[in-house]
Order: sequence, then C-alpha cells, then structure tokens
Amino acid sequence: MSISKPSLADAFSVTADQLGEMDPPEIDALNAVVAIESYRIDDQRDRCWDRLQRALGERKVRRGRSMDWSLGRDEAEEKARLALQEGSGSELYRSELSKVLDAMDALGTEMVKLNQGPRKVLGSEWERRGGWSRFFLVEDGHIHRSQSCFTLRIMTRLAWQPHLSGRSDEEAVAELGPFLCSHCFRDAPTEWQKNPEDVKREAKKKDECDGSRMHVELDARMARRMSPSATCPVCGKEGVSVTSTWKLRAHKPKPADKPTEK
Repeated sequence: MSISKPSLADAFSVTADQLGEMDPPEIDALNAVVAIESYRIDDQRDRCWDRLQRALGERKVRRGRSMDWSLGRDEAEEKARLALQEGSGSELYRSELSKVLDAMDALGTEMVKLNQGPRKVLGSEWERRGGWSRFFLVEDGHIHRSQSCFTLRIMTRLAWQPHLSGRSDEEAVAELGPFLCSHCFRDAPTEWQKNPEDVKREAKKKDECDGSRMHVELDARMARRMSPSATCPVCGKEGVSVTSTWKLRAHKPKPADKPTEK
C-alpha cells in the first residue's frame, strides 16, 4: 500500500497488514497526519477552557511573568458541573456552561479515538520493527530524534519529517541544516549541533556595517534630541539612530555611490 498524500481517514483505516508492506517514510507520513489532528484537538480544547472561564465570570491574574486564569482547569470544570447539578445561576448561564462542557467532552472522545486507533496501530508497527531513525523539527529551533527529549517543554510542538524517516543523520543535516539537538544526537559532530539563533545572529551581522554599535560623540544640540542620530564613521551613512549610551544602532552599510557617466 502506498499513499502519496495521506489523510486522517487513511490513518484510521490502515491495517497492520498494510503497514507491514509500507516503508518508514510512508508510515510516518500517517503519523504526521495524526500529530496534526492531535494539535487541532488541543487547540480547540484550549479555546473551550478559555470560554468556560469566561462563562464562569473568572478573570486572569498575573502568575510570574504571564497572565493566567484565577481558577485551575480542574477547579473550573468542577465549579461548572456543580452549577449545572444544583441549577445555580440563570438559564442562560447554565446553557452556556452546558454547551462548553459538551464540546469539551466531545473533544476528549475524539482524542481517545485517535490514541486508541491510528496512534496505537502505528506505534505497534514501529515497535514490531524495532524502530528506525526519525527526525522532528521545532519551528526555528533544533532537530530532535524523538518526542521525549527532556529539553522540550510540554507545550512545544514538533513537526514530523517523514521523508527523512529511516535516513542517516548526515542526510537530515543536509536537508534541514546543522541544528541537531546535542542531547538527542550526542555522538554527532559539533559542527552539526549549531544553535539556530546563533546562526541567524551571525548571518545578520554579516549584513551589518562594521560601524554598528560603535560609540560616537554627539554635539550638545543633537544630544538633547528625543531621537538622536549621527553619521557612521565607517560607511558614511547619515542619520543612523543612536542609543542612550551614544552607540550607533545596527545598520546596513551605505550603498556605494554609482559612478558618474561622462
């Protein structure tokens, strides 16, 4: 069985016998579809939780550096179900709570079907074969070998790279860049374990003028301005913004003057 662009229906209908005839990229293409569906369900669940909190009249409070609802999810669900059980509040209030809880229950059922259906069948084939190489990509981040890397946060989402399943680390680097996770790929050469942010930063610096961040002297009149600027002594670019510590902000070199025609 070969599926060029698998759908969620394909993932639910595929059998163990069919999987036995498929290669790792084909199997993991189905896994990728399942993962996308799982993320969709999670997103809808999150929206339901927010809707439930608003229906209960709760507000967000500051927790550390972020804002979060005053009630935890378990507390909010318990409060909502208790209100329905006791008939608390207006009919409109109870109706909204009922709609949200029904939606949440339906999403929970969908996730159970996904886990007990295609995710279980696909996982069994992986175990039967003793596994194969896999590569997962974090957006603007590292490449991981598995979804259980301890450096990943609970909310981190991974993009399956099924076309590389069963391939070598070298092939993955050639395709995705030298951003292998140093924990997932401990034996990989260090030049394959670069930090994506560092690479972006270095690439950005290559486009910058050498005068970027250089200290400059400002006359009294310019120094009093709300947005002081100066001419870069390296490239000659005028009007380069200056920081509060009198340093030129990062900027691209002034374009070379075009030769005058005679």
